[in-house]
Amino acid sequence: MSEPEEAGPGAISPIPAPLYARMLPYLRESVLVVDAEWGIRANLSAPDGLLGWGDPTGIHLLAFVHPDDVLRFADTGTGLQETDPGWSGAARVRLKRSDETYGHYEITIHNCTDDPVLEGMVICTREVGPPVEAAADFGAADMVASLADQLPIGVVLLSSNLQPLYVNRAASELLGRTPDQIVGSGLQGMIEDVTRLEVAAILRELGTTPGRRTLTVAPQADRDRRLEVTFVSQTGAALTAAGSDDVLLIMATIEDVTHRIVRAEELEQRANRDELTGLKNRAWLLDHLHARLTAGAELTVAYIDLVGFKSVNDEHGHAAGDVVLAQVARAIADGIDDAAQAARVGGDEFVVVQEGAGDHAALAERIRGAVASATIAAPVSVAASVGIVRSEPGDEPWTVLARADQAMYADKRAAL
Repeated sequence: MSEPEEAGPGAISPIPAPLYARMLPYLRESVLVVDAEWGIRANLSAPDGLLGWGDPTGIHLLAFVHPDDVLRFADTGTGLQETDPGWSGAARVRLKRSDETYGHYEITIHNCTDDPVLEGMVICTREVGPPVEAAADFGAADMVASLADQLPIGVVLLSSNLQPLYVNRAASELLGRTPDQIVGSGLQGMIEDVTRLEVAAILRELGTTPGRRTLTVAPQADRDRRLEVTFVSQTGAALTAAGSDDVLLIMATIEDVTHRIVRAEELEQRANRDELTGLKNRAWLLDHLHARLTAGAELTVAYIDLVGFKSVNDEHGHAAGDVVLAQVARAIADGIDDAAQAARVGGDEFVVVQEGAGDHAALAERIRGAVASATIAAPVSVAASVGIVRSEPGDEPWTVLARADQAMYADKRAAL
């Protein structure tokens, strides 16, 4: 409020500046105008605001409400949207002051939506008691929030304009931020950049249309953790019998699924990876070929058989043979292009798959050189027979592998 310069019709007399300045700290009331989404459009109060936070214009009204009162106040808000112009009502609520304490405030709400200037709800607020700590007991509303805090999953309530209204203890811990930080930055600000835009798009969609969406994200505070977040938006009609069909609240439930994802990845690795060499296995190879051939990709497939490997097992034992296989596998994987994939299909047989036609002779030389360099210190000389083919329209995984296998045997005979 600025100092009035002159009195108009019905105005109070001008106040001398020194007296005005001394009076301001005692102005413990405010008059706000909020829009249909409960955003503050206008503020009439002391310069630092009723709560000491400064001018609240542009902020969602519930950003200042005690978390334990948000559920009750949001439910009240649904009914307020159904009131007629000219209606008035009063309630008590706890509001957060700039010194981090909460005070009791009485609010009087006036429906002025038909006023061509105000076009909203006018809310008059005054403090009615001393500041109290956030943990004080206030009855049923506290019980609801207390129960929510005991849940093993995180819960965040957002308004339809995506403003966080309530954050339970589990959500705060999972996101690695205090409830105030989550309210201040929004839920999107807590998520890694990779999925932030996706989260924002989901919230915008659910803010206008009731629905349910689930996705997996990583919190900024711990990018190695994986959280499964389910968003559900509800209309006022879904919350109260008298509610409107507009979306009033979005509820986000958050669950730590890091262990589940890691376990699934481990099982997938076991199913698709050869335990001895670390390369992909035959099951993975068939799935990969099927997917790429179905997509119409042109592939180059090299079938590899080790020459002389049987002598390693016969003369030096299977343990020595396993060492040679592991060395050969690493050498083949290191010797091919980054876009190519190597797999062990059984015994001393390997397959390399790469996209495109490629230079067959050059690929064969790289593979032979890799095998030779890997086994130069082997107790028995080991070489490689290599058969390379190109995929053809209508190929199935087993047909292209069969042609590559035949080409490998042709290479083996030619070397005799």
